[in-house]
Amino acid sequence: MPPFSKDTKEASWTASHQPHSPGVAASHARAGTAEAAGPGRRRRLPSHPLPPRRRHGNGRRSPGAVPRRGCDRSRASPAHRRLGRAALPASSGALRSPQRHQSGGFARAAAPRDPRAENAGRRTEVYYSKKNSMMDSEGSAPTNSKEYLSNDVTATSGKHYLCGYCAAFTNIAVTFPIQKVLFRQQLYGLKTKDAVHQLQKDGIRNLYRGILPPLMQKTTTLALMFGLYEDFSSLLHSHTSAPELLTRSMAAVLAGTTEAVLTPFERVQTLLQDYKHHDKFTNTYQAFKVLKVHGMREYYRGLVPILLRNGPSNALFFGLRGPIKQCLPEATSYSTHLVNDFICGGLLGAMLGFLFFPVNVVKTRMQAQIGGEFQSFSKVFVKIWLERDRKLIHLFRGAHLNYHRSVLSWGIINATYEFLLKLL
Repeated sequence: MPPFSKDTKEASWTASHQPHSPGVAASHARAGTAEAAGPGRRRRLPSHPLPPRRRHGNGRRSPGAVPRRGCDRSRASPAHRRLGRAALPASSGALRSPQRHQSGGFARAAAPRDPRAENAGRRTEVYYSKKNSMMDSEGSAPTNSKEYLSNDVTATSGKHYLCGYCAAFTNIAVTFPIQKVLFRQQLYGLKTKDAVHQLQKDGIRNLYRGILPPLMQKTTTLALMFGLYEDFSSLLHSHTSAPELLTRSMAAVLAGTTEAVLTPFERVQTLLQDYKHHDKFTNTYQAFKVLKVHGMREYYRGLVPILLRNGPSNALFFGLRGPIKQCLPEATSYSTHLVNDFICGGLLGAMLGFLFFPVNVVKTRMQAQIGGEFQSFSKVFVKIWLERDRKLIHLFRGAHLNYHRSVLSWGIINATYEFLLKLL
C-alpha cells in the first residue's frame, strides 16, 4: 500500500471538517485522490477549509464551487452544482456572464431589455384595462351612454343647421339687388343695361321689395341643405355598406329633394319680383292669399324644374367642394382659410349656376303664371326655345351676370358657413 501524499491528507482533512456539505466534501476528496494518483499533475489546495471559487472559461461553475450570493441554496442540489449552469433551473439565479462586481467578485448580469416587448406588454395592459372599463360601464349604465351619444349627435347636427341659416341670411342681404336684375333678364330676355334701368325707375324704395320670401326661403333651404346632408350621410353610412362616395351623393340628392318642400316661398318671390303683378299685391302675405284661391297645387307650380336642379346641384357641390379646396394653396391662418373657402364656394356656385341656368329660366317662366293650365317642363322649354330664335346663346341670356352673382353669393355662403362652423 503506497504511502499517503500531502495532497491526499489535505483533501481528507477538508472532507472531515465539513459536516454540513458532505456532497461537496466527497467530490473534493475524490478530486484530490485523482490528482494525487495522476503522474505529474498536482493541484494546490488552500489551507482554509472552504473550497476555492473557481470558474471555467465558458462561464460555468467548477464542480466543487459553492453557490454565490444570488443563488438559491435550497434548490441547488449537488447534482446541479456538478452539471454547471446548463442544469440549473432559471429561478436558481445562475450566472449568465462572467462580469465582475465592484467588490471584485462575480455578479449576475441583468438580462437584456427588449423595448418592443415592453411596449407590447404596456399596450396589452392598457387595452384590457380599457376593455374592462367599457364592459363595466356598459353593464352598469347602458342608457346613459346611449343618451350621451344621442345628445352629441343632436348638438352636432343642430350646429350645421344654424351655420347654414346664418350663411344664407348674409348672402341674401348682400346679393338681393343683383338677383333682382338677373330675374328681369331671365323673365323678359333684357340686356343688363335695360334691367338696371327698370330698377332705377322702380326707385330705391322698391329695391328690396320681395326680399322677405327669398330671405325666408333661402335661409330655411340652406339650413336644410347643410343640416340634412350631414344627417342623411350619417344615417346612410351607419345602415348601409355602400361606398362613401355613393352614400354622400345620395345624401345630397335627398337633401335637395327635401328642400323642394319650400317651393311656395320661391313661387311667391317670383311673383313679387315681376313688375306685371305690382298692382295685384304689395307684400308676401297678399301674394300667398291670392294663390290660396287657386288651391294648394298653385303653390307648387314649377316643382319639376326645382327637383331637377336641387338634387344634382347638391351632389356636385358637396362632392367637389373638398377636392377643389385641396387644390388651393395650404391655409395657415383664419384669413387664408376664409379666402380659400370663398374661392371654393364661388367657383362651384358659378359653375353650377351656369350649368343649370336653362332649368332656372324654365322655372321662372312657369312660376310667373297665376292660374290657368299647368304646362309640363318640356312644353315650356320648347316655347322659350322658339321665342328666342332657337339660339342657345339667347337661352343663356343673363348667364354672365348669374355667373358673377353666383361667385359672390356662393363664396359668401361657403366662407360664412365654414367660419361659423369653426367658431361653434
